[in-house]
This record gives sequence, structure tokens and C-alpha cells, in this order.
Amino acid sequence: IAREEPEGKLLEAWAEKLKSSKFNLSDVANGFSALFSAKSNEEITSIKRAAYLTTSVMKNFVVSKLENVIDEEKKILHSTWMEETEKVILEPSKVNCKLKADNVDICYPPIFQSGGKFDLRPSAVSNDEALCYDSASVIICAVGARYKSYCSNIARTFLIDADPIQTAVSVVEKDAPDVVSCLTKSAGTGIGIEFRESGLNINAKNDQIIKEGMVFNVSIGFQNFAM
Repeated sequence: IAREEPEGKLLEAWAEKLKSSKFNLSDVANGFSALFSAKSNEEITSIKRAAYLTTSVMKNFVVSKLENVIDEEKKILHSTWMEETEKVILEPSKVNCKLKADNVDICYPPIFQSGGKFDLRPSAVSNDEALCYDSASVIICAVGARYKSYCSNIARTFLIDADPIQTAVSVVEKDAPDVVSCLTKSAGTGIGIEFRESGLNINAKNDQIIKEGMVFNVSIGFQNFAM
């Protein structure tokens, strides 16, 4: 798999031997992507359960925590909120989710961003700055859980004390073509055992045919947007 770097002395030594050999090497990434793209009924059930846990955490913990922090004017760091949310994911009973804790895991460390500094990439991290919830603030929350190794994902953008009319106008105006350049590079990817199935990127360059059993994580957003 060309894009993956070997980790550990044994794999690194093996990779060097292969590179210096006379073998013709082929990238099998697309082959594995095609193999795992269509899920069985059992796999889809696992993804649904992962999604159920993810939405339960978002609804019953993340949102309620946000409301409590704002109502009581508390201070909380993005990183602290991340750690608390991660613990809830690993203990489904905390959000009344009847899934065995042994079968669940985080898909990635929960992501919380505010204060005008946003990174829409899946590799984004929750920094040690305090949550900003002043009037007109924007807060991004992203949570992902696994069930039996299968991934799920949900993200929400909260606008604090936003004017509904101004919000609607500012999203995308028909007379502002320059906004197009701020769109994320893809509209999402396939999801399963891998959080991002690169062979199933939703973009203009991908000519893969969507088949029954495929599962997608749809993600559309704007970045580097001048306010």
C-alpha cells in the first residue's frame, strides 16, 4: 500500500529490502478498497450500532454539556471537553446506550473548535484554548465511535445567538462565485473498518460506481472563508 509508511524496525527493514529487490511492486490500495467497499448485512448492522452510539453521545452528552456551559457561563477547554466526551463514548451506559463497552472504541479523538480557528480536516485536534461562546460565535463539534471496529461519524456546527436571516444569507449567496473556492475538496468518503475509505472519495475525479452495501460519511463545508 503505497501511501502507508511502515512502522517498526522489522517492517522498515522489509520495505527497504523490497525496494532494492528486482521484484515488480504493485500498489494494492485500490484493490483492498474495492474489496471492502460493499458491506454485508452484518457489517451494516455494526455500522448502524456505531452510528447509534455516536448520535447518542452527541445528543445526550455533547449538546447538553454545551447548553450547561453556556447557561451557567462556565469555562471549559476544548481539550478537556474532548477527554470527557471520549470517556462517555467508551462507556455507552452513560448515554443510555445498551451496547457492550467491550465492543466499542473511539474512531478518533473528539474534535471541538471555536474562537475563529477552524480546521475541517479529519486530522484536526482539540487545542488547549477555552471554548468561546460569545454572541455570534461559531462552535464545531465532531464525534466518531466504533462498534466491532466499524466506524461512524457526526459533526455539528453551532451558531451562538445568530440572526436567522443573516445566517441564511451568509451561507452561500448566488452572486458570490468566489465562495466556491472555499468548499472542501470532497463531499465525503466511504466509511467502514477504515474511517476514510480513500477509494470512495465523493468528488468529481472518482468514477467509482456506487453499489448496494456501500456506506458513506457525507461531509460538506467551507474553509479559509473570509468573514
